[in-house]
Amino acid sequence: MLELLTYLTVIALLSGGVLYIRHRYINRVEYRKRRTELLLSRLTHAISANDSLEGYLTFGHGYFSFTEMSKWKESNKQLFSELKRINLKQVDVSIERFRVVEKFRDSYLNVESIREERNEKYIENELKEYSEIFDDVEGRSLDPQQRNTIVYDEDNNLVIAGAGSGKTSCIVGKIKYLNQRFDILPNEILLISFTTKSTNDLANRVNLKGIQAKTFHKFGLDVVTEVTGKKPSIFDERSFPRIIRQVFTDQLKDSGYLELLVDFFADFLREPKSEMDIETFEEYIDEAKSDSTLTYKIPVGDDLRTARGERVKSSEEARIANFLLFNGIDYEYEKPYKFVTATKKHQQYKPDFTIVQEEKVLYLEHLGISREGDVPKHFAKEGQSYEEAKQAYGDKIKFAREEHEKNKTVLIETYSHEFQEGIVYEELTRKLEEHSLVMKPLSTAEKWEIIQACSEDEIEGVLEVIQTFIALLKSNNNSFESLRSKNKKLATKSARRRNELFLNLIEPIYNRYQQYLREHEEIDFSDMINLATTYLEEGRYKTNFRYIVIDEFQDISFGRYKLVKAIKEQNRNTRLFCVGDDWQSIYRFSGSDISLFSHFDKYFGHSKILRIETTYRFSNPVLNLSSSFIQKNPNQSKKQLKCFNISIETDFEIKYSNESNVVDVLIQVFEEIMSRMAGDKPSILILGRYNHEIGSIMQDYRIKVNVRNGTINYKELNAQFMSIHKSKGLQADYVIVLNCNSGKWGFPSERADDSILNLLLSKSDQYENGEERRLFYVALTRAKKKVYLIADKMLKSKFITEIEGSKQDINKRCPRCKKGDLILRSGYTKGKKWGFYGCSNYQFGCDYQSDFLRNDELMNTSS
Repeated sequence: MLELLTYLTVIALLSGGVLYIRHRYINRVEYRKRRTELLLSRLTHAISANDSLEGYLTFGHGYFSFTEMSKWKESNKQLFSELKRINLKQVDVSIERFRVVEKFRDSYLNVESIREERNEKYIENELKEYSEIFDDVEGRSLDPQQRNTIVYDEDNNLVIAGAGSGKTSCIVGKIKYLNQRFDILPNEILLISFTTKSTNDLANRVNLKGIQAKTFHKFGLDVVTEVTGKKPSIFDERSFPRIIRQVFTDQLKDSGYLELLVDFFADFLREPKSEMDIETFEEYIDEAKSDSTLTYKIPVGDDLRTARGERVKSSEEARIANFLLFNGIDYEYEKPYKFVTATKKHQQYKPDFTIVQEEKVLYLEHLGISREGDVPKHFAKEGQSYEEAKQAYGDKIKFAREEHEKNKTVLIETYSHEFQEGIVYEELTRKLEEHSLVMKPLSTAEKWEIIQACSEDEIEGVLEVIQTFIALLKSNNNSFESLRSKNKKLATKSARRRNELFLNLIEPIYNRYQQYLREHEEIDFSDMINLATTYLEEGRYKTNFRYIVIDEFQDISFGRYKLVKAIKEQNRNTRLFCVGDDWQSIYRFSGSDISLFSHFDKYFGHSKILRIETTYRFSNPVLNLSSSFIQKNPNQSKKQLKCFNISIETDFEIKYSNESNVVDVLIQVFEEIMSRMAGDKPSILILGRYNHEIGSIMQDYRIKVNVRNGTINYKELNAQFMSIHKSKGLQADYVIVLNCNSGKWGFPSERADDSILNLLLSKSDQYENGEERRLFYVALTRAKKKVYLIADKMLKSKFITEIEGSKQDINKRCPRCKKGDLILRSGYTKGKKWGFYGCSNYQFGCDYQSDFLRNDELMNTSS
């Protein structure tokens, strides 16, 4: 029985095994059949995919763009998903058919590298095959980098050009190549520049009948006119400053507005910079030389001074001085203490503020310390540790306190941390009232009268900032609500407070300006660009451009960017070719934002970035100097500019002047130029940061000046004066840059870089004096033979100090502040000559002086 059961079990197992094997076989056959049917059903699609890719890879197609590759991948995504795991052993097809599938799968997985390798070979072939086109562009042969910019044809292309590198020739060559090589019709190309003059010049140089050459504004106008059926009335942008000024003047009649304005001028004209935020002594000197350390002063008698009042040691002290003035508290700054403290080693003690009210006398010291008792890092002198500097400052505080205690005089103190915490005025008021001083606040009207008398230039500066702010606001299509939200996220309390106050001053002016446009049924350029963009996005206006070519791309604004983006969105095959130089981006006041250049691919998508770095205008040493100077800003693109002709030199020289002898220095430069004249008269540009600088030379009979057209004549020389902004794109044999000084009307301008604009600008344009640095670069790179920089020896700007470092004997530079020059100070005492070298920045707080010179050293100097 047991044997029978065993036998039956074996039979059952064998039968089950046979059935299982048969079932698996049937499944494998079915699976193979299904896979074969799937492959055969997709074979035509795979062949088509391979053929379409081959079409892209032929040189006749042109450049294989990222968009074309992406479209190919997207259209074959499902096919790849279905075929990716099929192998030859799973299907009943011929090896030839299966290879079709293998080729497709391999191409799909490696299409990016295939595209890259193919395009490299294509570029190499194009440069050889069509060299005749590149050998004659406007009568000259293009250099290798220029040729590359023409044959590369990605979806979005940015050519980063150097000054004088022939960027317009690239544009002319590109359009010639597209037309002759690919039969791109003139009306399929949209050629854009920023001014009517530059657009017309560009169209003339391209010389292709039917090409759509327009400014952004003209294109926007055409779109709006076509969609609405009527041509809109355009606001005259030349009236913008006048309208803003008129609205501002009207706002002054509003007592609430005037009170805000007075608060702003008294405390926030410039962004408060805490002592604790200044890390180096060099930074401190720059701050001390700015107008933030000048106080307001009541005009006395006939001396109606339009300059600011006295200069103090820091912006915090200036704000304290203004607070005292506007609250009717009489003070004297750094008046010698009434008790003698001077010794052979120490000078007489001078408290920061001596406050007098009737019989009461108080002394106020403002101390640059944090709540924890730390001092600013810049307090440490050369060779001194931070702890030593902290101890030395502590000793000074201790000395002052002990002197007042010993002499029974009243000392009150304010601190840097009170400014950071926003409590300084509250605390100062409390301390003054504790000692029975009566606050006699001036009325808002009285304060404004003082501010007007002292700050005519500053008021003009604020109006300029308001104009720039409104231009950026409208160009970005932004709102005050979003800006206030952004402002709340700033880390610094004083910066938030200043921005909020400034926004409250600007918003009523903006609203009145918008009201003016509505009442006059006009739109401004920003409105026109924004409207045109909306019509394109809504599909109410159609375009069929295959190429968009933009000159001077570094000047593009967010509004214009959105317009270009809207054109491209209508046709994904539209290609973009932009040329510009971010080193020369100088039109922020009209809405441009350099981040659109710096982060081109972020805004437009996959892009090819190319460079043209051979300059045909100037050479060394200006080439190296200017390149090094502009790249101090880490946000500028990196370029390796080289000169076309190394045998030609473009030199630079700093000429030092003072307020009274600018014309003498200019004549000296003219005489030098005449001494080098051989043959034709040289071309000369005289450049100013501001248009009004021509006034500094027009009063001298030795030079003939025509203010209307800017011509300047000296003997047989003819020169042309213009602002640096107007000089962009021009060149001359010699360039003379006036007024390279510090101050509100200096270079860099203290009026141009207001931090309120950072709410509207990208982070890539927030480098200190970034726009001014680019403007200075433009001035440096106009000259073919030599550039002269005229600066006041005692008030030279930070840019001049920086440039001096490339030429100046380091022994003549102050070792402490590294900003000033060592100047011999000498005299006679009891018939004996003495002398030492002191820093030219002494009046701004640098007290460096050398040891007294020996007699033999004095013999080699002049007093």
